[in-house]
Amino acid sequence: MFVLITNYVRNSGWPNSQCMPMKCTIFVQLWLVQLFSDHVTSHIVTAEVRTCISVSVFCVCFCVCVTLFVWLWLLLWVVFTMANQLLVGPMPNPALFRDWSFNRFSSLVLVDRDTSIQWCQDVGLLPSRKQCPNCRLDMPICNTRAQGAGRVTCVGKAFRCQKAVYVGRARPHDVEISLARGTWFDKSKLPMELVLSLTYMMAHGESYEHIIREARTLDVDDPQHLSSETVADWYMYFREAVLESILDRFRTRGPIGGPGATVEIDEAKIGHRKYNRGRVVDGHWILGMIDRQTGEVRVEILPNNDRSAQAMLPLIQQHVLPGTTIMTDEWRAYHGLPAAGFGHLTVNHSLHFVDPQTGAHTQNIESTWRHMKRKICRGGVRNADQQLDLHLAEFLWRRELDRSGASPFIDLIGLIAQLYSGN
Repeated sequence: MFVLITNYVRNSGWPNSQCMPMKCTIFVQLWLVQLFSDHVTSHIVTAEVRTCISVSVFCVCFCVCVTLFVWLWLLLWVVFTMANQLLVGPMPNPALFRDWSFNRFSSLVLVDRDTSIQWCQDVGLLPSRKQCPNCRLDMPICNTRAQGAGRVTCVGKAFRCQKAVYVGRARPHDVEISLARGTWFDKSKLPMELVLSLTYMMAHGESYEHIIREARTLDVDDPQHLSSETVADWYMYFREAVLESILDRFRTRGPIGGPGATVEIDEAKIGHRKYNRGRVVDGHWILGMIDRQTGEVRVEILPNNDRSAQAMLPLIQQHVLPGTTIMTDEWRAYHGLPAAGFGHLTVNHSLHFVDPQTGAHTQNIESTWRHMKRKICRGGVRNADQQLDLHLAEFLWRRELDRSGASPFIDLIGLIAQLYSGN
């Protein structure tokens, strides 16, 4: 058998690429036979055979070494990845913020300025790239001139393009655009970490005192300067962003109701007793509408506290589709609803809560009023009379989050990134 194999190798016409794999196998067999057989003499294995055996052995050793190197590299990568997660924790994942406490958020996101900037770029709170207005090239990110001079700034980074020679038609220039321009952090004198902390705690509806107390635990510049007035200003910015988001959602979804649907409508007065005495109420009349099928709520502040049909009917037509069955109390301003194309059922609250004949009631919208008044009138809300539209928007926003189970912080980040993109 060995003689036949040797003759085949010699007479097959070396080199021949078509039979190379088979030749390599045969050469390895010959080499093994030569090592372990006493019946084979050294003159049988020619120089050609020895060369092919050497090449085959080299190829096998090379493949083994490459395989070992790849496996060793993968093992080291896994070890370093696990060690990094144990030391610094996983990268912040916005999908997990709903279950995070403020301490966990600050330990993962507010570690240092670079980590905070990178996270804000990942979630869209800060732009990651910008083109130079002169040469139209991407601008690198560096420290701002103010930061370089030692002054405290909110973000402390900027896009900067420095060209000492002509670039195309662009003259030599030195352009700096703050990373915070047009974003949630624009024109803020607070450190970036403190603004992110405020955003997190406002999204969860924390009180002024709690926000100030938590801010003092952060390792930032002068957190003691965070006053109640500053927190109030940021809460106003927060509610303005929420108001824009709510109005945009209303425009996108369109009116509520429709043929076969039922909408409850009622008006309520949001305010307080004057001088905390008597029954004279100083406040604002609000018109509320709730779709029984979807649970969606629409509210409108009645201009000049006018509860007449001329003031209320256009608002109802703006938010409710024709053909909807509307249930109200017997206030005379609702008597014109059938002529406007709506079905109309009433309930006399002086006699019963649910009409015994038609089953009409307004208990859903009245329950909404109770929750709203508890939040606005009894929750320590400041300047409710001057900023009532902002507080109503916050109430509707939180109500939608409670019904959908979404994270308030994730939703707030999304709407802020949409309103303040920085582009």
